Order: sequence, then structure tokens, then C-alpha cells
Amino acid sequence: MQARIAQIRMQALLLSAVPLLFLVLLAVLSAWLVGQAERISSASSVATRALSNSDALLATVSAASREITHYTQSHDGASLASYRRAADGFPALERRFLAGIDTQPVLRPPAQRYAAAMAQGMAVIERYATFVRGGDKAAARSYAQTPAVKRLGTEIETTKAVFDQDERTLALADLAPFSRRLRATLVVVLLVCVAGIAATLLAITGFGMRLVRRLEILAANVRRLGAGDDVEPMGGGDEIGRVDRLFFETTQRLRRALGQKDELLRAYEREHQVASRLQQALLPQELPVIPGLRIEAAYAPAAKSAEIGGDWYDVFALSDRKVAIGVGDVAGHDLDAATAMGAVRQAIRIAAAEDSDPASVLRRVNRTLCAQENHRMVTAFFGVLDRSSGELRYAMAGHPPPFLVSPERDAMLLPGGGIALGINRRFDFTAFTASLSLGSALVLYTDGMVEAEHDYDMGMATLESVIVSEAFSAGGNIAEQIQASVFSTVTPRDDAAVLFVGVTDLSAARGEPRRQRWILDAKDEAAAHRVRRALLWNLGEHAMPSSDFAAAEAIVGELLSNVARHTPGRAEIVLETSAEAATLTVNDCGAAFRSTGSQPPDVLAESGRGLFLIRALAQRFDVVHTGEGNRVTVVLPIVVASTLTAGAA
Repeated sequence: MQARIAQIRMQALLLSAVPLLFLVLLAVLSAWLVGQAERISSASSVATRALSNSDALLATVSAASREITHYTQSHDGASLASYRRAADGFPALERRFLAGIDTQPVLRPPAQRYAAAMAQGMAVIERYATFVRGGDKAAARSYAQTPAVKRLGTEIETTKAVFDQDERTLALADLAPFSRRLRATLVVVLLVCVAGIAATLLAITGFGMRLVRRLEILAANVRRLGAGDDVEPMGGGDEIGRVDRLFFETTQRLRRALGQKDELLRAYEREHQVASRLQQALLPQELPVIPGLRIEAAYAPAAKSAEIGGDWYDVFALSDRKVAIGVGDVAGHDLDAATAMGAVRQAIRIAAAEDSDPASVLRRVNRTLCAQENHRMVTAFFGVLDRSSGELRYAMAGHPPPFLVSPERDAMLLPGGGIALGINRRFDFTAFTASLSLGSALVLYTDGMVEAEHDYDMGMATLESVIVSEAFSAGGNIAEQIQASVFSTVTPRDDAAVLFVGVTDLSAARGEPRRQRWILDAKDEAAAHRVRRALLWNLGEHAMPSSDFAAAEAIVGELLSNVARHTPGRAEIVLETSAEAATLTVNDCGAAFRSTGSQPPDVLAESGRGLFLIRALAQRFDVVHTGEGNRVTVVLPIVVASTLTAGAA
């Protein structure tokens, strides 16, 4: 085994010291550069102030000359006052100018010459002004033309140019050494950076190679351990060596623990199978086939599938006319909750057999539940639907209210309320009443459908939107489609159940599930919506998934549109289903019309296109004029479930 390697943590600390050292060196060089920049900035400020004061002297003398000249021409008092201000301010400017070059002895002689020339110029202007104020303009003009005065202007320009040039030369002379030092310093900084990078790369490479060698040995040992082979720990006191020993020790413990894994897995599988079978056994194995109603349900377990929930749904006939509908949820997720769910469901059935009033049923179940020791809290909805009138009487016990969906694609929550079962045996429940029309539906659910994201209001809004979108589907299990849409983006945190009850006929009798008949006023648009929805739900209830529901829906829509356009009164819609086909017959009292045949209609014609579309989509299409109206018979592109014949028998 290789010699012991130093601790990785210490090596990492030493590795970080290399770039840190170079960073400190760069910081020192940067501080020096900052000091040099401050010094040259100070020198530049002195030169700038000197040149500014020089310009101020010249500007003051020029202003005094300009204002006294203007006064000579116009005798404007304002010009004379401006001149006076310039003349009075000149001595202070001169002193400030000379004081500003005290730190630059080299510039003192040219500065003094320039200041003297400017003072002499101001004196000439003052004397000129004396002549002007005395009214002797001729003497003033004569004085201004003297050779001494004319030479003074040239002398002022010359001394200012000399001073400005000397100031700039001195400033450039101060900057030259700094520029040389800056270039040299930048070269040093570049060399330090290159050296720092090279040293850091060398240190990292050496450290990385040592680390890689240790990790390769560790990986080889892990592979041997995973394959069940014996290995010898690599040794060494660094972190990798300790990890290697930990792997070795953990693997030994795992080998002992894995000896029991098969038995544990078999026990878990047995428990999971028992839980799944119990859930399935406690829910209705088959929903009843009740003429005039489309009944479908869906159940989704919680994300933790080993847990057993207490959600349930139930539909059963109380008489030829009355159908009981229930949904509920037992608090908790364990075997006791599932057992309580089965007991409450059966208790509701027993109570409903004695007295079908929904409030009475919940009252009896609540008293029975409260009398039990260690009972659970239960929420429930129980209702009784009269299939002949569409009247729904219901009561609620702390359960979310169902949605009532109208044929016009509106959804509303049923009103009502009440406390959960198992809280207070003296609580008296209240019965409420609602009306279900042809083509309407009732959607019942448990709270798992709306609490997946712990936001009840958002869950209710989502469920309502999905119900409005999915409840009018003709094919497939509508309850499963609603549940799939709700859980398309979220995972159910709790058990969730959905029960769909759609009204396809309010006059259907028992023993006649294969023929349904609807009468409607052709001009009643709402009635047409109800019949259309009921008819399509009926088709979806008895049809195989391979059926062409889109074509069937288009055919139904065209036939009802023809009735609305051409029939002045009542129309009869009859749907007959058999093992061979689903046949739709429409009898109306309108004027005779005939099929356009197999040829497409004129695109500019006002009629004929709908019948051509029906003929193209239907398996068979016949139109007969009966003398009182029209009889249209269509064999729909629907594959009827084979169980329909058995159910009818």
C-alpha cells in the first residue's frame, strides 16, 4: 500500500495560500499606483488653477477696457459701473494669481512679469478713464495712440503666452516620470499575474493528481464491494481513506441486513395486496344500469399507495322511480378508516331501506356512529332522485356540495350544509330540494379532488372549470376524464372519488333499456340542448371506445338543426340500441324534404349541405315523408357494447 498522504484539508488550505500571496502582492502594487495617481492629480490641480487665474486676470482687464470704451461712446452709467467693478476687483485677482504659484518657484519670474504687465495695463485704462470722465475725449484719444500704450498690448500678450507655456511645460515634466513608472509597474503587475497563474496551476495539478489517484483506488474498492468481492482498505489518514473504511464497514453491515430483505419485501407485498383488495372490495364493484341515467365513477388513491383511504361513492335503486346517490369520506388513512367506510356505506343503505328521506337517513347513521366506541368523523352527501320528475332531495353532513351542471354548460354548487357525522348525536339534519332536467348532470366528489395543492378555493375553481369542459363528453368514462384533467399537473395527496350522474330520460321505465324516446318543441332552443345532451350521454354509456363519437355528435347536431329550421311544432326523437347498431329516428310535422343524394350540394345553396353531411357520416340514412311530416332514420357510427344485450335480457 502506498505511503500515507497528508490530510486533504490541509493540502487544500496550503493550495489556497498560493493565489492569496499573489493577490496580496497585487494589492500592494495597486496601492502604490493609487498614491502616484493622487500625487499627479494634485500637481495637475495646481497647474489648472494657475492657468485659470491667468485667464481671469486677462478677462478682467479686457472687461474694464471694453466697458470704458462703451461708456466713451454712449455715456451709459451701467457701463461705467461695470468698469468700476472690474477695476476694483483687479488687485484681489492679482494677489490670488501670485499666491497660486508659491509652490512653483520656477514660475515666479514669468508670473511676476505677466502680473506687472497686467497692472500697467489696468493703470493705462484708469488714466484713459480719467480723461473720459473729465470730458476731454481728445486727450483720451491722444493718450491711447501713444507708442507706450500700443507696446503695452503686445507686452501683455507676450508675457501671458510665456507664463502659460512655462506652466504647461512644467506640468508635462512632472507627468513624464510618472508615465515611465506606470509602464514599468504595469509590466511588473503582468509578470506577477502570469507567475501567480502558473504557480496556482502547478499547485492545483499536483494536488489534483494525488487526489485522482486516491479516488481511483476508492472507486475500485466500491466496485468490488458492490460485486460482493472482498477488498482491503486503502489506508491513509486523509478523508478519502476514512471514506474507504466507512464504505467497507457499511457494506459489511448491509450484507448482514440484506439477508433479511427478501422476507421483508414479501411481507410488504402481501400487506400491499391486502390493502388494494380491501379498497376494491369496499367500493361498488359495478354501478347499476338504470334507464334514463348515465352513471359513472372514478377513484384515485393517495400518492402514498400503501395507505388505505376512507372515500366512497354509491348508487342504488330504492324503487322503480327513486334512485339513491351517496358519496362520503371517513377521516384518517388506515385499516380502521377503510373498515369504518364500509360500515357507514352499509348503514346508509339499511337506513334508506326503512326511510328514504335524506335527512332521516343521515340522522339515523349519525346516531349509530356516535353510539360506537372510538368512532371516526365522517363527511357525507346523500340524495334521492325521482327519475320521473327529476326532483332531487338531499342532505349534507360536512361534505363539499356537488355541482349541478345544466345542458347550457353552466355549473352551480347545490345549496345546503350540516355538520359531519360522528360529532354530535343530537344534531338534526335538513333536507334540501333541487331539480334535474333532461340533459343535466350531478357531479359528486370528495375533498381529495380539490385539496391537492392545499388551496381549497383554487381547487374548487379548477374542478368547476374541468367539469364544465368534460361533463358534456359523449364517449368514455366522464368521471375518469374529470379526474384525469384535475390531476394532469398535480399529484393527489389524498384519496379522491368522483361520481357522475347524467339525466338522459325522465320517462324511461325499467326493463326497457334499449329504446328511449324524447318529445320536444322544435322552436324551444333550451329543450333541444337538453335532448341533444341526454341523447349523446345515452350513446356514450352503451357504446364501445372504438365508436366514432365525433361523427355521431355531428349527425345529432345536424338532425336537431333541421328540426328547428323546418318543423313548426312538436318533434319526436327515438334512440334504439341493439347488439347490431344504434338507430336514431326523428319524426317531425314539417314540410316534405328529400335527401340530396350522394352528390355534394351547391356551395351557394341555402340548404342541402346538412343532409349530405349526415349521409356521408352515417352507416345508413333514410328520409320518408309520412303525409304528416318527415321521418329521418339514421344508423349511427356507434359500436354497441355486447353487455347491452345481456343487460336487456
